[in-house]
Amino acid sequence: MNRIVVTAILIILGFAGSAQATFIDFRSSDFSYAADKTSYEYDGLTIESSPDGTELFWDQDDGLGINTRGISDEGDEVDGDELLHLAFDTPQLLSSILITDLFYEKNISTDTYYYEKGSYRFNNEAWYDFTAVQGSNGLLTLSFSSIAISEIWFKAAGDLGDGINHEFSVGGVDVAPVPEPATMLLLGTGLVGLAGLRRKLKKS
Repeated sequence: MNRIVVTAILIILGFAGSAQATFIDFRSSDFSYAADKTSYEYDGLTIESSPDGTELFWDQDDGLGINTRGISDEGDEVDGDELLHLAFDTPQLLSSILITDLFYEKNISTDTYYYEKGSYRFNNEAWYDFTAVQGSNGLLTLSFSSIAISEIWFKAAGDLGDGINHEFSVGGVDVAPVPEPATMLLLGTGLVGLAGLRRKLKKS
């Protein structure tokens, strides 16, 4: 009987940790409508480009990038002083971010190779850097321990001179809603009840 109680507790904990977890795939055609807009809303998520004069870019291979109108830069990726902003209507538990188009790339001017770099930050906190991985086909997964966030900012390292330009796209994010206090209270009450049941069964 103790085994049944322990199994029930594990099931409840597993359900609480994984309920409604969703990978939002920006490569999906659902996000094709974001192209050529400065702001796009989708199911509790607002996607924005900045500064002024920029617009969102989308394609099914890489997801979201930014295009600066009238400038012949990487018109399908985040680069230069461009910023890509994701804002959620409600706090989310973030598990991972998929970065695309981030390569170990050749500098044509010097005939040498370099690792493309970018940065992200949550809310208005510090920026954190990420770097391309050689042989990854331009893909990089940033993993987190279900960190609570309400917004994410992305920027590239930009042109560092000698023809080196850092750019990337964002392929998706893995998030789940932060549990409401009432849900956590109900879960806690259930666990206390199961613990009491276990003690009662142990005595009998």
